[in-house]
Amino acid sequence: MTTRPWLVLGAVALGNLVVAALHFGLAAAAPVVRDQLDIGTAVLGLVLASPAIGLMLGTYGWGVLSDHTSERRVLTGAFVGFAAVTFAGASALSARDPLWFTIAILGSGLFGSAAHSAGGRAISAAFPVERHGLVLSIRHVAIPIGAALGGVVVPLTANAWGLPFTLFCAGVAGVVAAIGMAWLVPSSRSRAARAARAESAVRGSSPLRLPRMWLLAAGAGSLAFVQLGIGSFLTVQLVDRADTRLAVAAGIFTIAQLAGAAGRIILGVVSDRARSRVDVLLAVAGAVGVLVIASMAAPGGMAPALLQAAALVVVTSCNGVVVAVAASFAPVGRTGATLGMQTTANALACSIAPIMLGVVLARSTWLAYELVLLAAVVVSLFALGRLRGATGGSAEEHR
Repeated sequence: MTTRPWLVLGAVALGNLVVAALHFGLAAAAPVVRDQLDIGTAVLGLVLASPAIGLMLGTYGWGVLSDHTSERRVLTGAFVGFAAVTFAGASALSARDPLWFTIAILGSGLFGSAAHSAGGRAISAAFPVERHGLVLSIRHVAIPIGAALGGVVVPLTANAWGLPFTLFCAGVAGVVAAIGMAWLVPSSRSRAARAARAESAVRGSSPLRLPRMWLLAAGAGSLAFVQLGIGSFLTVQLVDRADTRLAVAAGIFTIAQLAGAAGRIILGVVSDRARSRVDVLLAVAGAVGVLVIASMAAPGGMAPALLQAAALVVVTSCNGVVVAVAASFAPVGRTGATLGMQTTANALACSIAPIMLGVVLARSTWLAYELVLLAAVVVSLFALGRLRGATGGSAEEHR
């Protein structure tokens, strides 16, 4: 294999890293955002939720577009757009305009979402199917790395030079990512490629019409619900329930995130060697269920939170495998739309989880919170089990 596929992977991973660094960095610098815009906590929550809304609105459309044109065009254009709205966000911050800043940050999520669907399509096309588990997991590792980088860099630069300058730098990074996409992602403009693309578009059904994709969306989306549910309240649980110092709680959270990132690579390699990647996802869901039940039965103190931190590591490890399964299930010529559909389902679950579980904790107990997590695991096991039965294990994975 030549180095070109790895360069494509690097370009797309850079795009994911830039987007994650901006969005998670803004969350880390939330007090600065609130003071800069002179807004309350409720409005701040809407501002910080806007990138996820943009992700849900954009990812499927970028995937469909990449199925009908060049991934290079889609990714380059999307990251030029990302840079433009980020520059606009810097201007809105300088003007202390919360409405236009929110619109700009929503736009950054919308344009940046192309890295998930169109970027996943480009990587899937560059590598053979037996490598998809590993390479798509590597791409997913860029997200927690970007989140960690943004969580450090954005607050520091915002305090030193101001938040508008930080967003300007993020816009420059978007331009660099766009140049990388234009240079490294192969073009699909040849006559033969256009003919093959047109032919495949006629043959392939929309993923929205495929029961197996809805089963995967339900199964993987439920795991994403558990991931964001635990991740959103792990430090709260350690501080409030176990009387842990915030610095220690934050350290446990960081370790869990880094372990999950490493787990993505390991599970990606395992899934490439397994008979069926769906079986790997079923094993992950089962392990998460066992850990959640153990946290419910554990004595007080730190034990329940530590068991849930372990569950967070396990469930985070499967993100790249989910994308590999979605890519292998894609109808001919519909990989972009298929990955867009799966990412949208995950984004929806990730948006619902903190809100639902926050309400549960406000009105009930930690046991009720754990029961909701367990219910999500049961939904995942049921959907993935049905998916395995519908596809005959590995029959639909073209292994």
